[in-house]
Amino acid sequence: MKPYSKDGQVELGVDAEYMRERDASVWDTLSTIAGRYVRDDARTHTYISGNHNVNGYVTLQHHFGPLTAKAGARLYREWKRLEFSDLAVPTAQYDIDTAFWSLVPSLHLSYSTQSGHSLTLSYTRRFTSPEAESLTSFVDYKEDDYSTGNPLLRPSFSHNLEGGWTFYKQWGSLGLSGYLRANTDEVQNITDVAYSPFFGRMVSYIQPRNIGNSHTYGGQLNATWRPKPFVNIRFNANVFSYGYTVEYRPGEVQDTSMLALTSRLNVWAKVGKTLQLFANVNYSSRSLSLMTVSKPSLTVDLGCSADFFDRRLSLFFNVSDILHTARFGSQSLNPYYGSNMEYTYNTTSASIGLTWHIGKMELEGMARSGASTGNAPSM
Repeated sequence: MKPYSKDGQVELGVDAEYMRERDASVWDTLSTIAGRYVRDDARTHTYISGNHNVNGYVTLQHHFGPLTAKAGARLYREWKRLEFSDLAVPTAQYDIDTAFWSLVPSLHLSYSTQSGHSLTLSYTRRFTSPEAESLTSFVDYKEDDYSTGNPLLRPSFSHNLEGGWTFYKQWGSLGLSGYLRANTDEVQNITDVAYSPFFGRMVSYIQPRNIGNSHTYGGQLNATWRPKPFVNIRFNANVFSYGYTVEYRPGEVQDTSMLALTSRLNVWAKVGKTLQLFANVNYSSRSLSLMTVSKPSLTVDLGCSADFFDRRLSLFFNVSDILHTARFGSQSLNPYYGSNMEYTYNTTSASIGLTWHIGKMELEGMARSGASTGNAPSM
């Protein structure tokens, strides 16, 4: 990063990444003729995948008094490679060797005042390319279903716009923000049913597809209140709408959206010189994802800790999901592969701990802390 003036600087860079992975799937089947387990050639395979990319970027940042502007652009070049081996009939028809490229621009603005107000605004256009395993036409058979790739997959793009305001004071802070995330050609794994000559019947299968468009927009509230130096209360609430338009099969379109809420409350307090108390409450309302509706959930956690003998001895006691209200479940909106699942398991748990800080270790820690903060004596 190099300054071009007292108010601005420019940054140039190049990144490279090389990833290589080997995956072996070996199946055995009990042969009634041989009376022993033999290799299942139809399900056994090995592949080596590679994901390599090179990208260059430029970033320009400039200060206009209390306003800071930062603009950048990043150019991606990605290579996807996949090579199969250990097949019953050796062939290269399932191998992948392709490349993608994309330009990712971004803009960030921030403005601060001496009275404690802070404003931010940012935009980023992101790019996601399909994995090599998602592009192959190889059919991976399981016991009662199968999965396959999709050579016709296209890269997906997302537009991310965010803005916010935060106000800081001695009593705490208050913040409001809004965001919009719009996705085009989003890639998702779709479960469908079809007749399979391999199984000789109708079975389910999974295949990645460009499902269409989706969006998420909403607002968020963040508040911190410190009525006393020994009390700290934090609250976060996120109200958002998620929706999508999916062409599940040619001419069959599912277009839906749903409003949802997530919230979190954290309370911390110190009682006397040794005891600290805390409580966490998390709530998630009914929410929508791709062809799935998740059911609401609520958890409450409580705990305390104490320090004795000049913080040489520390004790803590925590209880998770003290009301035993955690619930998990989902309802499928898949028109051909529906399901309704709900389950509960005992997430209530308690933990207790004891820590004794040895004097020498504490002194060494204090020495390192003092050196790192510049409190060490000068020579």
